[in-house]
Parts: sequence; structure tokens; C-alpha cells
Amino acid sequence: MSHETNMPAEELTCRDVAEFLLAYTDGELATDTRKAFDAHLSQCSSCVRYVEHYRRTVAMAQAVGRTVAGVDAPPGVLRAIREARMKAV
Repeated sequence: MSHETNMPAEELTCRDVAEFLLAYTDGELATDTRKAFDAHLSQCSSCVRYVEHYRRTVAMAQAVGRTVAGVDAPPGVLRAIREARMKAV
């Protein structure tokens, strides 16, 4: 899905960076908006750090997901979870 919002660089705010971050990192911004986003990043070190932290967070979450997916639960854990759910109902 392409975000068609066209915004000149001088009008792009830090709040806009936060709003468009997912579309930006997924490469889904319209060309003009992406240029405005990149121009804002070239002038705003706070937003550069924000984008870098976001990317690192996503990478860490993906790494954890891969690690956890290959691990078997210790014996009895699944049974205990099922029993706790039954008691909650």
C-alpha cells in the first residue's frame, strides 16, 4: 500500500516521521513523501536516532521470535497453562 501524502521537506515534522515510520521502513511511501522524509532526516538527528532505534527493535524482536520458535517448552508447562486457563473460565 503506497501512502500518497505528498509533503515538502520544510513541512515534514518529527510527528510526521513517527506517523510514516512503518511505511518508510517498508518502502511504501510515495516518492515525494519519501524525499521529504529523507530531507527531514538529513536535518534532524533526533529522528535519525528514532528510526535507528526502531530498526534495531524490529531486528531484535525478529531474532527473539526465531530463537523462541525452535525451543520446546519444558515438561509440564503446557499442562500448567491449560489448567490455569480452565480455572479462569
